[in-house]
Amino acid sequence: QEVAEQRRALETQQQQLVQQAQAQQEYLQEAAKVVALDDQIKQFEQVDWTALSQQDPAKAQQLWMTFSQLKDNRAAMLGQLQQKEQQKALEAQQNLAKQSEQSNAVLARDIKGWSPELAGKLRDFAVDNLVFSAQELGQVTDARIVKLLHRAYVGDQLVAKQMGAATQATTPQAKPVPTVGANAPAGKD
Repeated sequence: QEVAEQRRALETQQQQLVQQAQAQQEYLQEAAKVVALDDQIKQFEQVDWTALSQQDPAKAQQLWMTFSQLKDNRAAMLGQLQQKEQQKALEAQQNLAKQSEQSNAVLARDIKGWSPELAGKLRDFAVDNLVFSAQELGQVTDARIVKLLHRAYVGDQLVAKQMGAATQATTPQAKPVPTVGANAPAGKD
């Protein structure tokens, strides 16, 4: 059952990667169009519009209209690119939330006593003992990694407990010293 779940997760991940690659390709093509428009606009910005309108008013008007259209097209394409970037960021957040939810369901099933408090303890353990940053751990959505981290945490607690017990066992217990008092009965000879 776990293998089937992992296979489904891998297939889903593979589909997402293909979709991301296609979206990235489309984005690059649109960005290339914006760069081409930028090049054309730069050429129009070098025109001396005053001199051109005095020499050939009809041509100046035609070129000015073309220049205006290019700027409008560029603005529209940039707006579309920004909208796609926002959509992509929103989808990434939704995917992360979905993966986190699925991971939490698996962790609740497989780790006894799973809770946000335990997750915090694991995060603190990993940051303090395993040299992870909190940011790195915040990106982990794979339940297998969290389960591995949990085992390391439990193992570390067990070792610490055993070391504490061994230290107590090897430390000699202090025995009270008998007190000799002035009121003690004298020994019989």
